[in-house]
Amino acid sequence: MSSETSVPTAPPLSSPGVVKTTLADLKAGWARRDLWWALAYQDLVAQYRRSIIGPFWITLQMSAFVFGIALIYSSLFQTDFLTFLPYVALGFLVWGFIAGLVGQSTTSYTGEANFIRSMALPLSIYAFRLVASQMWLFLHNVLPVIVLLAILRVVPSPWAIIEVPVAILLLLINGLFLALWLGPMAARYRDLTPLVGSAMSLLMFLTPVFWDPTTGTSRKAVLWNPFAYFLDSVRSPLLDRPTGLLLWSVVVGVTILNIIVGVIVFGRSRRWIAHWVG
Repeated sequence: MSSETSVPTAPPLSSPGVVKTTLADLKAGWARRDLWWALAYQDLVAQYRRSIIGPFWITLQMSAFVFGIALIYSSLFQTDFLTFLPYVALGFLVWGFIAGLVGQSTTSYTGEANFIRSMALPLSIYAFRLVASQMWLFLHNVLPVIVLLAILRVVPSPWAIIEVPVAILLLLINGLFLALWLGPMAARYRDLTPLVGSAMSLLMFLTPVFWDPTTGTSRKAVLWNPFAYFLDSVRSPLLDRPTGLLLWSVVVGVTILNIIVGVIVFGRSRRWIAHWVG
C-alpha cells in the first residue's frame, strides 16, 4: 500500500490499558511543555499580528462590554453602579475563562488535524495547548480587572490568597480533562461543536455572571448549575464573600468526575482520534 493511502495512527505507547494509556500520554505531553506553551502564546499573538495595539483590543472590548452591562443591570436591579461594577467585571472575566475552556475543547483535535496527521506527538499536547492558550488570554484580561479593583478599593477575603489560586488550578484541571474527552467525542460526532457553543451562549444568562442571585428570588436557579459554583469559587473570595462547604464540594466533585470521564474516554478513543480528524 502506498503512503498516500495509508491511514494515520496515533503515536504508539508501551503502556496497555485505558488508565495507563492516558497517564503515559499525559506524561509524554507534559514533557513537551516548552512546545505547547510557546504555541499557546503564539495563538494569542497571531490573532492581532497586523494590528497597531495588538492583543490589547481584547482588553478594550472586554472593558467596554463590562461597563455597558454594569450600567444597564445596575439600573435594572436598582443597585449602586460602583458597587456592582467589580461584580460584573469579575463575573465576565471568569466566565470568559470557563466558556473558552469548554467551547474550545470541542475543537481541541479537529482544529489540529494537520499536526495530528503529520507529526507523531503525544495527543495530550493538544489538550495542554488549549488550556495554556486560555490561560494566556485570562492573564492578559486579568490586568485591567485588578486595576479596577484597586481603584474602587475592593478588599478581598483573607482566604482569597489560598482560595483563588486553588479555584483557578481546578478550572485548568477541568479544562484539560474536558478536552481529553469532549475533544475526541466532538471529532467523532461533529454536531457536538455547535451544540456546545449554543448551550454555552444560553448558560451565560442562566449563570449569575451579570446578575446577583443573593439580591432576589433567583437563588434556586443556580443550585443545580455547576458553572455557578466554579464562577463563585474565584469571584466570591475577591469580593470578600463567603464560599462555603457546598461550593467547594460541588467544585471538587465535578472535577473528580471530569477526571474519571477524561481518563476513560481518552484511553479508549486515543488510537481512533487520527482517523476521526482525517
